[in-house]
Amino acid sequence: MVKPHKFKNILAGGCSFSQDGIGGHPPTSTSLGGNSFRTDVDYQASVPRSWTSMLAQQFDPDSFTNVAVSANGLVATCTTICDMLDKFAYSPKNTLVIFNVTRLARLDIKVDFNNDNDYEPWTQDILDYSFLKCDTQRWKEHLVNTTIEQIETQSEIHLSKLFEYLDMHQYPFVFTLLDNISNLPIIQKYKAHLVPLAHIGMFEFCSTIGELDNSQHPTVVGYSQIAEAANKLITQKYINTHD
Repeated sequence: MVKPHKFKNILAGGCSFSQDGIGGHPPTSTSLGGNSFRTDVDYQASVPRSWTSMLAQQFDPDSFTNVAVSANGLVATCTTICDMLDKFAYSPKNTLVIFNVTRLARLDIKVDFNNDNDYEPWTQDILDYSFLKCDTQRWKEHLVNTTIEQIETQSEIHLSKLFEYLDMHQYPFVFTLLDNISNLPIIQKYKAHLVPLAHIGMFEFCSTIGELDNSQHPTVVGYSQIAEAANKLITQKYINTHD
């Protein structure tokens, strides 16, 4: 049996606070995949710029794939993670799932695969669908017929489904919050998997320590501190508790 602390695969998702390109290649029936951020000398062409990529470098899995997309909502985040786990048959015995929970009021519209959303890092052979890019005309046409309450409800439903999926299949996972929405019942239910930051949400945490850049995203220093906290939680939950 593969030891839990030897993660052969890391799958990441979320919004721009977790985005840093695809990161490598998912495993297939004939390949272990790839990891652009390996610590091996031959793999040092990429420099990690997000907490997700930093963890991929620190844990050095064979395969690291990041399907986080700028402006993604929770419908997109949860859908892509579940579909990736199913399609590529990631084993819970050697796969770590990491993601950020973004703002509830973000609208995601799933469409046939296309290249219109240049924030999406995947190709059609990885995921055969796309999401409309935020603030485009097609996206706005859907927005006018949708209330904030409806968007938030769908976000919570999909987040619950993701947590239940990971829990049922016994995938090791940790997550961060963009904003402090830790009072939500679904977050409280799975708070043992929440990366503990001094101010809970990544935005508030990095703002408080003065590590937000001009785009209001964490600096490399901010991300490194988030990665450090995530690494510590992963180690406590999935490494030190096993032989």
